[in-house]
Amino acid sequence: MARLSGPSSGPAATAVVSSVGVVLSWWHATVLVGSMGAPAVALLGTVVLLVVSLLLIVAGGWLSLGSVAPETAVRTGGWVLLMTAAFGTIGVLVSLHLDFVLAGFDGGPLVADLVTVGAAVGFLVGQYDARGRRYRAAMNEERDRFASLFDNLPNPAAHYRLEGDSAVVLDTNGAFAEVFGVDEATARGRSLGALVAPGGAASEAGRRSHDPPDGAAATSEAQRVTANGLRDFQVITVPYDGSEGFSIWIDVTDRKLQLRRLEVLNRVLRHDLRTDAAIISGHADLLSDSPEAETIRERALAMAERGSTARRVEDALGDSTERRSLDLATVVERELADLDGATVEADLREATVRGSNALGMAIDELLENAVEHNDAADPMVRVTIADDAGDRDAGGRFVTLEIADDGPGLPEMEREVFETNSETPLQHSSGLGLWLARWVVADLGGEITIDDREPQGTVVRLRLPRAESATFTAVESA
Repeated sequence: MARLSGPSSGPAATAVVSSVGVVLSWWHATVLVGSMGAPAVALLGTVVLLVVSLLLIVAGGWLSLGSVAPETAVRTGGWVLLMTAAFGTIGVLVSLHLDFVLAGFDGGPLVADLVTVGAAVGFLVGQYDARGRRYRAAMNEERDRFASLFDNLPNPAAHYRLEGDSAVVLDTNGAFAEVFGVDEATARGRSLGALVAPGGAASEAGRRSHDPPDGAAATSEAQRVTANGLRDFQVITVPYDGSEGFSIWIDVTDRKLQLRRLEVLNRVLRHDLRTDAAIISGHADLLSDSPEAETIRERALAMAERGSTARRVEDALGDSTERRSLDLATVVERELADLDGATVEADLREATVRGSNALGMAIDELLENAVEHNDAADPMVRVTIADDAGDRDAGGRFVTLEIADDGPGLPEMEREVFETNSETPLQHSSGLGLWLARWVVADLGGEITIDDREPQGTVVRLRLPRAESATFTAVESA
């Protein structure tokens, strides 16, 4: 069937359907009026065909509505014309045959009846055809979108089908060829386990990693030989359509190496700091008569304290992985109970937030920082818990903890380091407390901001995500 096109095709198609309905309705109404004396059974067929013709007029009006796609109207109108012509042609041929067999046979009513049936069938077929085309177009668009995503993934990816105990490759992307040195044509039809772990025991592990339990997505780690040597991967396996699935390989070698180096450096530095601090402090005791002895001792104690702080940071970040809901007011009250050297004003309200074991330590660091660097005769710290329900951007999903002091304010270098989230040899923070608080809060999905307080002092605001009932089932007091 030829495809109609152009801006006026839609209205033209609706006009065709309505016009066919009008002509056929006129015909059947005329026949009905002229046959009033006929038996009711004989009139029934004419009444049904008249109703079908009237419905064609209504269908034409429906196609003209803005909610109907022009392409749907065009294809429906085309099918109505095609089926009307086809059924009409059949009616003419049958009428000619009956006229030959039965002299004087009037074929007009038969042709009109078949044309009516053809128009109705054409409308139904047109609707089915238009819906099918929309579905196929949507499927093709989705397929092209997915193919573009698959081909442009920066990580190796393979589309496979499970055959027995083996994952047979159906397709791979360009990154797979670059990393594993196997192009798409060579990989297709071969075992995925054999491609990523050729020969050796690793093949079994590679094969089984693509058969996740219960058909659910699975994540595992594996070490494989690549074009660049041995690399560590995080393997994400996503089942699809029963026996098929996708395997995505994310190279985590550099990240794991960096983590191992940091762990070693952290352990060595902590040990060296404590050891050197003890040695320096011991030698300072031997210089008790020297005016520099006290300075040396203070610096040694500061070194030891930094080593202890580094250990607390490590412990806190390790404890931040397990999420649970916490009553923020209870956590703050516990930390305030251990705070000395300042007058505390607290305005706390019940608020359940997403938390971890490290949250209390982060709050403690901020409270200690507010007191330690305050040079006032009677330092003041004000702690407030506020609700962000009125914040349209936040949508009421955050709770704000505000810690304000009347000290000299945060030094400009400290603030810039905190705001840029980076340090340089010339621009660095003097301690780990603020970093610890920032890391813990960020890990929980929140943020920390620092502002000046009038007439003097600093205000630190922690915005913490409110615990959702769908995520947390119990409220704990930490």
